[in-house]
Amino acid sequence: MTAMKPILTSLLLLTAAVRLAAETPVEQVARQFREYCLRESTDRGERLLDDVELPKTSPEQAHRLLGKLRDDGSWPDLDYLSTARSDWPPCNQLTRTLGLVVFALRPETSASDRTNCLAASHRALAYWRRHDFQCANWWYNQIGVPKILGDVALLLGDDLSPDERNYIAGTVLARSKVGSMTGQNRIWLAANGVMRAVLTGDETLMNQAAEVIQDELRVGTGEGIQPDWSFHQHGPQQQFGNYGMACAVEMSRWATVLRGTPWAFSSDKMNILRGFLLNGENWVCWQGMMDVSACGRQLFPHSPWSKAGVMRGVMRAMTKADASHAGDYLAFVARNQTGAINDLVGNRYFWRSDYLIHRRPGWMMSLKMSSQGVVGGETVNSENLSGHLLADGAMYFYRTGHEYDDIFPVWDWHLIPGITICLGKESVHWSKEDRKTAATFVGGVSDGTNACAAMDFQRDSVRARKSWFFTGDIVVCLGSGICSTGDQRVVTIINQCLLQSPVIVWRGDQREPVNGSNRDLAGAKWVEQDGLRYTPLEPEQLWLDADRQTGNWNQVFTTPTTPKTDISKDVFTLWIEHGTNVNNGHYAYSVAPADTIDRPALEILSNTRNLQAVSIGADGHRSIGSVFWKAGSANLDGREVKVDAPCLLLMDQARVFVSDPTQKLAVLRVEIGHKSTTVSLPSGGDAGKSVEISGLE
Repeated sequence: MTAMKPILTSLLLLTAAVRLAAETPVEQVARQFREYCLRESTDRGERLLDDVELPKTSPEQAHRLLGKLRDDGSWPDLDYLSTARSDWPPCNQLTRTLGLVVFALRPETSASDRTNCLAASHRALAYWRRHDFQCANWWYNQIGVPKILGDVALLLGDDLSPDERNYIAGTVLARSKVGSMTGQNRIWLAANGVMRAVLTGDETLMNQAAEVIQDELRVGTGEGIQPDWSFHQHGPQQQFGNYGMACAVEMSRWATVLRGTPWAFSSDKMNILRGFLLNGENWVCWQGMMDVSACGRQLFPHSPWSKAGVMRGVMRAMTKADASHAGDYLAFVARNQTGAINDLVGNRYFWRSDYLIHRRPGWMMSLKMSSQGVVGGETVNSENLSGHLLADGAMYFYRTGHEYDDIFPVWDWHLIPGITICLGKESVHWSKEDRKTAATFVGGVSDGTNACAAMDFQRDSVRARKSWFFTGDIVVCLGSGICSTGDQRVVTIINQCLLQSPVIVWRGDQREPVNGSNRDLAGAKWVEQDGLRYTPLEPEQLWLDADRQTGNWNQVFTTPTTPKTDISKDVFTLWIEHGTNVNNGHYAYSVAPADTIDRPALEILSNTRNLQAVSIGADGHRSIGSVFWKAGSANLDGREVKVDAPCLLLMDQARVFVSDPTQKLAVLRVEIGHKSTTVSLPSGGDAGKSVEISGLE
């Protein structure tokens, strides 16, 4: 018997090889689709399917679905007549059906459960076929429903009846017009075309659909992947966590499923996909949480956590699709576990999106701005109802990643961290005409480690010149030229996050704990909370709320699944009061980890309407960031610097970088000491990008 084992093994391998050799390319795609969807892997001890979009139905959930399914194939708790445009309840009929199919096909599922789940899925599918439900939102009819039913059909394979196949391929998937629309919508439609081609064996359609998918893997200034590796949809709007994440999911899926076939992604297309994932999406997740500013309009319960989880699934899938770079993708998975060590350190400014990320070994911060050229956000389908101010210089600080866990229902949406606002006058709600600020001077300059950013902020009654300087474990925030009219208070928000430790204030010569609402922190040298220290760098009227706040998810989004009950959380809010009828107001503060032992020397060189500049570091190793709001000269830490146009400038002892926040200049003349040069600035999609100047050190 033992001697027969090698012979049997060889025969099995030979049989499998003959079977694979006999299959057509379309059949190979079908097989690899099923393998991709049903292979399992381990992440944080949990069993997860590789396809991040498939339902992960547990045995208990499957049995509950079986027990509640009616004889006619419907579930009693679903509102099949709903007219909702988001979280459309009838669609749950299909996600539950898909969940039953996936559970049935898992290798560990018992034979009886498999039989029962498959029978139930056919019954549920029959109910949908009889009604062919349509949503008021076109997306479900042309993309969402065809996508789910395509998954169901390809996974069922030979279990699919002719009537089911004809309905899904001939009716539902036919609603997805391959080649229409733009950006991620175009990708979804083409992917549905691939599934239809597999079901019908139509290689002509497969050629067309696969070509469209790969065509969207391009870098450009329209919708889709941008030259700075951010992602735009619905105009020039950063969409890392919404449409960009969907693009990452679909591209990683089809790069894996189509590999080794005539429709496999070319090396050029794989390079673009790799660039988007590793130079873009890679940067916006911290400790298993996606940055709030990357989530777009989808600030739902557990949204930053679930979106980072999706990206872990994408990166795992890419280890198969792009095996030569598997280590880079697995590094993302490793660092996005709770308590993991961060090994992605540096600074990245996305000049196409007015967005900056600064990562250190122990913490991360993000900055989101908007301008006349970059849309700050949107509200669609009753999502992000109160997020009008989310790109007014919003700055978030992360150590554990839990600083803003589901804070959104209890947030005061006027007090977004980092922004300057006139309370009582600025609305948190949207108007279609006001998705951008009036600012034309918005940008950043980065050397990959340090950075400087600026925003000539203008919204309604408030004007302010805001700048930020990032070096090592410290960020310095400056404001100048703050002006407003009227008797409403003007404030700058330092942070509004969850209260997760006692608030400690240093006043006089002693530390004291402080809590409660509207606490005047006059004379405070610094404030600490949850491992961060906030330090005023000039006399400021600091105020604190460290108290319970109550709110409801209805102020964030309203769909059939919006939680209805009020929620209360302890919230830490720290802000600077500028007063009323402000004329040429200003502020200066820094944020750094409270446990930083060697705090670098910090000097504000200027904080005026014409120039904001900061020097940070030890002698001989200082980084100087400067915002020239107008052409001119200045002595920056002993070096005379002159520019002939407004710009951002970053320098140390070895290198000099400049950028043009207006994105309109062709050249810039820079003089440092007795050396000068004329810099050719990038144009087109690279306008606003940082440029290193040589010969001025």
